[in-house]
Amino acid sequence: MCVKLAFLYLVFCYVFRNINSVKICCNPQSILYKIYGPNNLTTYNCTDTLESLNETDSAYTIDLLGTTETPQGYGLVEINDTFGLTNFPQCAHIGYSNVSLLTEISFTVFANSCILILDSKSLVSLTCQAKKDDMLQSIGIINKCCPHGYSFGADIKKCYLRYPDYNKYSAIFDNPMIFVDNSFKCPKNKVLVEYVLTAEAIVIQNERILLKEHKKSFQRSEFCIEVLTKNENSQFDKNIQQFIVRTCQQLKICDSVPCVRKCCVDGEIYAKRNLTTACTRDENNFQYHSIYSMNTSGAFAKPSVFGVLTGLECPKFRLDPESFSDEFHVISSTTGSLLITSTNKIYSNSQYCIESIRNSSFADQKHSCIHSCVSTPKL
Repeated sequence: MCVKLAFLYLVFCYVFRNINSVKICCNPQSILYKIYGPNNLTTYNCTDTLESLNETDSAYTIDLLGTTETPQGYGLVEINDTFGLTNFPQCAHIGYSNVSLLTEISFTVFANSCILILDSKSLVSLTCQAKKDDMLQSIGIINKCCPHGYSFGADIKKCYLRYPDYNKYSAIFDNPMIFVDNSFKCPKNKVLVEYVLTAEAIVIQNERILLKEHKKSFQRSEFCIEVLTKNENSQFDKNIQQFIVRTCQQLKICDSVPCVRKCCVDGEIYAKRNLTTACTRDENNFQYHSIYSMNTSGAFAKPSVFGVLTGLECPKFRLDPESFSDEFHVISSTTGSLLITSTNKIYSNSQYCIESIRNSSFADQKHSCIHSCVSTPKL
C-alpha cells in the first residue's frame, strides 16, 4: 500500500506541463562554455567572443562546448535584452542533457530549464538539479517545410521571405514545438502527397500526426507542416486556420489517388549543358513549392489530392505542344496516366516522367518558354 501511494505521489509531482513556454538560454551565435568551479560544482555560460570571457569565469577551468543557435518554433521565450543576456537557471549546479534534432521526436525537460541548439544538430537543455515537486515539460520536434525565416503563402503556393507567426500553431499544438529547418525528404521509392487541412482535421498524438479526414497517420520522418498565410492583416481564427501537410507515403497510395511522375527528385529540374541534359538543383527557386504549383506542358486538372513519383531511366524526347500541335498531351486527373492525343497512346506513371527544362544560361531561361520533357521507354 505504501509503495502504491509513493508511486502515485511521484506521478502527481512529476506531471507534464502543457501549454507553457520554454525559455531559450542565450543569444544565437554565442559560444557555450562549461565552468568547473570550487567544490566540484559545474555551471554554464555563454559569451559573444572568447575575448569577452569575464574575469571570474576565466579564473576557473572551462570547456568550450560549441556555437549556439536559437531554436525556432511554438511556445519558446527568447532573451529579453532589458533583463540580461541569458536565461540560465539560477543555481549552484546546472545539469546538461541533449538529444539529436535530426532523429529524436520529443524532449522532456524540467520546468526551470532553458534550451538552445548547439552546432546545428543538438537540442540542449540546461537545468538545476530536480526537486521532487518539479514539473516536467514535454517539447516536440517537428519538420518545417519552408526554410527558417520563410512562411508559406496560400495564394502563391510557395515559401516567401517572412518570419512565421508561430502563435498560429496554437490551433493544433498543446506543448512547445521545435521546428527543424526544411529537413523533410521523400526518397525515390515513396510518393509525395500534400493535404490542405483545417486545425480540427489534425491531431498531434503519441509523437505522430493524424489526419482525421483521410484516416492516415505519419511519424516525424514522413511529414512536414506549414501554416497557410493569407492576408497578413486578417485576424487569427483557430476554427478556420488552414495548414499544409506534406507527406511521404508508400507506393500503394497510387491505387487510391492519381500519381504523376517527375523525372528529377523534388527540388530539381533538367538543365541543358552543351549536348547533355541532367537533373540539377533549381538555384532560382530554392524554397519549397507546393506540388499544386507544378506546371506541365500538357493539360492536367489537378485534383484536391494527388501524388508525385520521381525518377525514371529511359530514352527521352521532348513534347512541345506550343510549337507542335500533334504533341498535345493530357495527364489524367483520375489515374495519373499520360495520353498523347495525336497517336491516342496512353502511358502509365511507370512509363513516363515530366520535368521542366532550364537552358544553359540564366538569360536564356529568363526569356525562353519552359516546356515539359516526357520520357517513354523503348517499345
